[in-house]
Amino acid sequence: MVLRWARCQRADPSAGLPVGESALLAEGLAARSRGAGERGQRSMARILVIDDEALIRETIRIKLEQSGHEVIEAANGVEGLRALEDGRFDLVVTDIIMPEQEGIETIRKIRDRDQRVAIIAISGGGRGRNYQFLDIARKLGADAALPKPFTGSQLLEVVRTVLKG
Repeated sequence: MVLRWARCQRADPSAGLPVGESALLAEGLAARSRGAGERGQRSMARILVIDDEALIRETIRIKLEQSGHEVIEAANGVEGLRALEDGRFDLVVTDIIMPEQEGIETIRKIRDRDQRVAIIAISGGGRGRNYQFLDIARKLGADAALPKPFTGSQLLEVVRTVLKG
């Protein structure tokens, strides 16, 4: 959610409109400088974030930690599945287009192993802005789909909805 979208969209953040990934990054970095997400906060849910772009993973992690969640990061589907083998998660947020193992395959494998974990698929649609991947992700078991760019509030609303079941 960070640099790739920064030039795509401009809007008024006070009006609650999306401002692209640079705004979400700025929100996350400002929160980090204020100490959000530090140890000692009660964890609401354990969330695995899978995305091949480190800045996007970090930004999502910071936003979720601000809300009291415990967040683990993975750089691709293979790492994500390894993390799932090592521990229990309430929610997985996974990008769709990634090297090593794409998100569609990751979702399918997660569902084969665990029907209980909630899944949110995220994607910018790739070079051709093809958001069909998000529809496919839903059909394969994702509980929600969120197209990039999205705001921190949009992310948190989808997370709350999915965790409520």
